[in-house]
Amino acid sequence: MSESIDNNAREGTVANSTTVTEPKHRVAAVDNAISLLNAFSASEPRLTLTQLAARTGFSKSTAYRMTGSLIHFGLLVRGEDGVYRLGPALLRLGRIYELSFNLAEIIRPVLARLVAETRHTAVFYIRENDKRVCLYRHNAPQVFVSNVHEGSYLPLDRGAPGRVLLAFSGEPGQIYDEVRRNGYFLTYGDRDPAGGGAAAPVFGQGGKLVGALGLFGFLQDVEPIVGTKMKDAVVAGAKELTRILSDGVPSAASERALGSVQREQTVRQGLHNHRPSGS
Repeated sequence: MSESIDNNAREGTVANSTTVTEPKHRVAAVDNAISLLNAFSASEPRLTLTQLAARTGFSKSTAYRMTGSLIHFGLLVRGEDGVYRLGPALLRLGRIYELSFNLAEIIRPVLARLVAETRHTAVFYIRENDKRVCLYRHNAPQVFVSNVHEGSYLPLDRGAPGRVLLAFSGEPGQIYDEVRRNGYFLTYGDRDPAGGGAAAPVFGQGGKLVGALGLFGFLQDVEPIVGTKMKDAVVAGAKELTRILSDGVPSAASERALGSVQREQTVRQGLHNHRPSGS
């Protein structure tokens, strides 16, 4: 199969409004404390002091001193058994992070509709420095469910959403020129050999990039439709979101309730099927 631009560039275009320049001013103590928090993972949500020290390279005494401040601010919790876990303040900050974009009530219903129309998983990514973040996701009801979840970081130069974000952030090159001309990008095994999909940019007020809307599934399932039904659906969805976000955020309570329902569905569907691969 000839992949041409779709295979070589694998994604659409988007002007990035969330890119932040890496700051030159940093405080070692803060870096060290954050390293301690980053030692936790979904597979290891609870760690002993010995494990924290081993994963960060700090001595146990240094790690112990840092835990005091993190516990004080609710970023870390130490159980009666002496085992540490992440604290509730992080959940609060995560919710504030999500709310800062004011997108959930608008985007989740569109993701749900795309899944209903195509029977494939729908996602929405934003750019954070040199990575892309899966901000919202709605799983397909069957077959292909990726191990990429909301909050996951992925590279920009692989997968349709990443290519779109790069293109509309002004990335030079023939591939990205074509992505900008087409207004979308198709992928055939770009980030994952078993996956394929399509993505298109979403813009907000002033034509600034908000993120990339995408659809993906098993390559063998989506290859016949990725350039037709899947592409048409994701482009239409991206245009709808761009229109809404350009005009302003709707305030109807029904939209808010629908967003809540979609969040519950995403969580439920994300728990029962974790097969590798993604867009």
